[in-house]
Amino acid sequence: MLRHKLLLPVALLWVASDLGAQTQSFKYVASDAGPAEAFGHALDVEGSYAVIGARNAVVNGADTGAAYVFDSVTGQELYKIVPADGASNDKFGFSVSIE
Repeated sequence: MLRHKLLLPVALLWVASDLGAQTQSFKYVASDAGPAEAFGHALDVEGSYAVIGARNAVVNGADTGAAYVFDSVTGQELYKIVPADGASNDKFGFSVSIE
């Protein structure tokens, strides 16, 4: 029984170090998002793109909302998507998805 207790932590360390070597992370920062705009409330990543919602973004009034598209390889902001007919409290970007 003691043998199993010694092998388990070694196996977990190996898996964690293997995963750490294959991941890359970025701190995504919107070029114009304010502190109360809930940037990051929703996120989806597909291939080389990441879409991040900011449900409380001020566009055409309070809480209109916006979504930002980033290059997930470089972390660079590519686009800011806003509703053409957005109004206060629409909360565009509350949920996001990309395919």
